[in-house]
Amino acid sequence: NKMKYLDELEKDILQSVESNEWKSKNNTKERLNELQSYIKNEKKAISLRLSENDIYELKKKALENSRRIAHDLFPPVLEKFGLQAGIEELAEEFNSTKKVNVVFNNTIDFEFFSADKHLHIFRILQELLNNSLRHGKATTISIQFSTLENQNSCIYIDNGVGFDSSDIENKKGLGMQNIESRINFIGGTYSIQSKPNEGVKIIFNFK
Repeated sequence: NKMKYLDELEKDILQSVESNEWKSKNNTKERLNELQSYIKNEKKAISLRLSENDIYELKKKALENSRRIAHDLFPPVLEKFGLQAGIEELAEEFNSTKKVNVVFNNTIDFEFFSADKHLHIFRILQELLNNSLRHGKATTISIQFSTLENQNSCIYIDNGVGFDSSDIENKKGLGMQNIESRINFIGGTYSIQSKPNEGVKIIFNFK
């Protein structure tokens, strides 16, 4: 029902506020909080049985804010040059720290993918790279995009400390819930292979 949908939307916004994505713009966190406030007001309106017109206006304002937020969170390099350049810049950014060596190879033509797909794939890799550096203490990372039997795929490998991938709790943490959501958005599936002290290998497919 509508209230359940709003609860889920509010949960997603909270995750966005707590993630690193809003840091790209100084005012983005403020706008996320503003949108969250609109959702709370709409939920209150439903509980008070306000008029359909009042609820419509609240929804309209929430939608306008969400669109502005989405624009703020879109990295300029993706908007101007596309996903290939975006990943190259991301890899160079991590290489410049001199803490890790990121190798990126790609045989897929990203040009015909939608802007939304560009953004989701970029954010997936951003999250994985942050995990590898912050939690995995990796020094070498490989990112390989290719097409096999009409299936687009990315193979992501690091040489970090790894973890027990058979443990469900591990999969829930380390930003994997956000990654899983984004892979679902691009119509994909994924698998994780990891053991303590043996690094991480993640393969995700997408349409």
